[in-house]
Amino acid sequence: MKAGYQVAVALLMALTTGPVLAQTQEQLDGCYGKDSPPEKTINGCTAVIQSGTKTGKDLALAFAQRGYELLRRGKFDSAIQDFGEAIRFDPIR
Repeated sequence: MKAGYQVAVALLMALTTGPVLAQTQEQLDGCYGKDSPPEKTINGCTAVIQSGTKTGKDLALAFAQRGYELLRRGKFDSAIQDFGEAIRFDPIR
């Protein structure tokens, strides 16, 4: 019974916890900075995307930046997915 209770509490916490809002200035700089190393850009943009705090053009830029670095690393499928998300959040008119 105790194990079932622990599982129920863990599930409830997972369902009621919102997006991760913690972003450091370093993560933001890594994503949006001009001269960030590729790994810092990927990690920073991932943090921005997962934070749930950005929308529209800001979120599109994070996806595009990360997509560009993934493309440079030869991760074509992931890059295409990110570019698709960038377009979805900020369609070209």
